[in-house]
Amino acid sequence: ASEHIIPIFLTLLKDENPEVRLPLLRGLEELNKVIGIDTLSQSLIPAIGQLASEKKWRLRMTTIEYFPILAKIMGETSFNESFGPMCFSWLDDNVFAIRECAIKNVVDLSRIFGAKWTETTLIPKLMSYQTHDNYLMRMTPLFAFPLLIPLVSQDCVEKTIVHYMIGQIAVSYTHLRAHETSLHLVCRLLLEKKK
Repeated sequence: ASEHIIPIFLTLLKDENPEVRLPLLRGLEELNKVIGIDTLSQSLIPAIGQLASEKKWRLRMTTIEYFPILAKIMGETSFNESFGPMCFSWLDDNVFAIRECAIKNVVDLSRIFGAKWTETTLIPKLMSYQTHDNYLMRMTPLFAFPLLIPLVSQDCVEKTIVHYMIGQIAVSYTHLRAHETSLHLVCRLLLEKKK
């Protein structure tokens, strides 16, 4: 059956109209049940990666929303190899809506892959924004960390996340200091987690 389905699926994924492409992504879990992960990986992963790299940000954003489904299907190792760098690249996209969607995406990935992946793969990537030249990129972790606190260890929160937040408060840029309230949220979540 897969030898008939894959060519049709690939042709539809290359259609110029996003109204044709996006419903295909919704059916990935069902398609995986029919053709299996090996066929899915060999044939469709490159096409989905291409779709996620679209120049049109709204199409890119809609595609990003389906990556947690891919993560469940592929598993941590395979997903990281195929899409890890792409997922992290969205965190510093020029379009705020993409960065916002990327944060939701990595939080969903953290729920799927667990605390170890979050602490060893995601948090170091977010920490790398601490010295970014663009203040908008330095703010990305400020939006992500409050969502990640319930998903990581107390040690990670105290030694890494709070450290980043405090470091950003000390920045002399008014627009970053205005987000000092994020630290209060982190402290509140930290206290709630101790209970």
